[in-house]
Amino acid sequence: PVQAQSAATGSRFLAVTGPYMDGVSLLYVIDQETSRLAVYQGRGGGASAREIVLIGVRNIGFDVQLDAFNDESEYSYQDLLKQFSRQAKTK
Repeated sequence: PVQAQSAATGSRFLAVTGPYMDGVSLLYVIDQETSRLAVYQGRGGGASAREIVLIGVRNIGFDVQLDAFNDESEYSYQDLLKQFSRQAKTK
């Protein structure tokens, strides 16, 4: 599994790195103005083996508006929303 190691933010871009495989790391760059996510793979090693490769880019604007997707949590978003709505009405 990928685990983030570090993050850096500026006024526009957010960058997070994490190990992927032995000698390979992933760099996630989010453009906070356009909601685009770019993923790069970085490989170390000898001079002939070092490289940075663009893996993919996606506009995540609609993705982050979803309440749930592939969510296998014990309680669904809708169940929690109903529960908290009932609690708010009883207060």
